Amino acid sequence: MILIALDKVSGGHGLDTYRTKWMVEDNWIGFLVFVVVTIVVVLAAAIIGWFQRRREQREIQQLETKYSAGHHG
Repeated sequence: MILIALDKVSGGHGLDTYRTKWMVEDNWIGFLVFVVVTIVVVLAAAIIGWFQRRREQREIQQLETKYSAGHHG
């Protein structure tokens, strides 16, 4: 469907409407905007999640270092 949208937009028919299988009307430019926004949001969520996991790992390492240093048998 992305290839169809790119073909329609490059051919000058980006504002032509189509109906989804749920009978919702949209145009090809709107569809491509939706696809790009979805990709950006998924990438942003993945990057934020990666930074949060990294921060949590550092905090755990700091706590382990702090509390294991004073408790040598």
